[in-house]
Amino acid sequence: MKKKWLAAALAGILLAAAVLSGCASTEKAKRLRFGVAGEGGIYREFGERFAALENETDNGQVELKATAGSAANLRLLTGEYLQLAIAQADLVQDAYDQTGIFADEEESRGFGAVAALYTETCQVVVRADSDIQSIEDLHGRTVSIGAEESGSEQNARQILSAYGLNDKMVSMVNLNYEDAAAQLKAGRVDAIFMTVGAPSPVLTALADECGIRLLNVDGAAAQRLQSAYSAYNTVTLPAGTYPGQTEKVQTVGVKAVLLASNALPAKQVQQLTQLLFSSREGLEEQLGIPYVEMDELLAQSDFISVHAPAVDGGALISAENIAKMKDGVVVINTSRGTNVDEAALLAALESGKVRAAGLDVYADEPASNVALYSHPMVSCTPHIGAATVEAQKRIGQEIVEIIAAM
Repeated sequence: MKKKWLAAALAGILLAAAVLSGCASTEKAKRLRFGVAGEGGIYREFGERFAALENETDNGQVELKATAGSAANLRLLTGEYLQLAIAQADLVQDAYDQTGIFADEEESRGFGAVAALYTETCQVVVRADSDIQSIEDLHGRTVSIGAEESGSEQNARQILSAYGLNDKMVSMVNLNYEDAAAQLKAGRVDAIFMTVGAPSPVLTALADECGIRLLNVDGAAAQRLQSAYSAYNTVTLPAGTYPGQTEKVQTVGVKAVLLASNALPAKQVQQLTQLLFSSREGLEEQLGIPYVEMDELLAQSDFISVHAPAVDGGALISAENIAKMKDGVVVINTSRGTNVDEAALLAALESGKVRAAGLDVYADEPASNVALYSHPMVSCTPHIGAATVEAQKRIGQEIVEIIAAM
């Protein structure tokens, strides 16, 4: 199955806007340590491809670093050991808000989001010959929940809790992906949790070697999970995602986010971002992460955040395009007010088609659409993102750099 890379003008993630912050230095880092977790995951595969591209430029040499996963990457970014990393969106938000496993730690905001990459799917795997048919059947079993303090571990614990299971009911062990697969094959664990892009090379190999079956994360438990933790979205793994998989699997997933240390100069981060987007076709081909047409993007996205110039010929978020979206979608507009048909948006909010909206720009300014702006599921902010001390300092630095280069 091919993953969807939804990092275009319409991005399927709100988090990047929430955590994006400025970079302090003006001197480029010559060496960029990139935290990509261990072997067997898409983090490393993406890191290898991206490093190969970056190392052909004069924007710094990338050195890949194996880590324990998302939580470790966030701490190492904050401590300035890493300059780049990938992490799960839910853990990024926890680090930023000092919640979850970061609740007792010092502020962890030494990073900014560069781009949302792809959905990491929560996959609960048993052997094909196992008598385990559901998450509830894991009661009394031995389960690998991922490396210690990894995103997989957090997701596993939350999923089990949503089904009423805890560490007194399930024997939980911490194993990395490759070790977990080997232990499942040998019959030493009964199930493994992996939060990873699908298809996972480790699971594909395991399916070929001993046969696997994926358990559904759905129904009331999935609803409880998504109500408690906003980072989760619904994912369907089609039949044939893995060898021998004859039926689709319903589960949940979270976004993978590319992060940069705030210690990196803004110019260097800008060049890294340009490289990411300019090289997307090659990365698509190598990793199987294609861009999608607008209709598919609208149909698949849980969050639609508009960051585009004013569109000629009518609103980008029109009544027609809203009809193509998922029920319960969240719409964010920080671009131009005319990119959203405000009457159509209000009607969609009233019907429940759109669950909520965030507006930073307006069709008419001063804003006059009282019914929309006072709606209980609409959050409005003034379009003054650059009116901060930090932003003005960065603008001043860039002006000086431009003048000095003349």
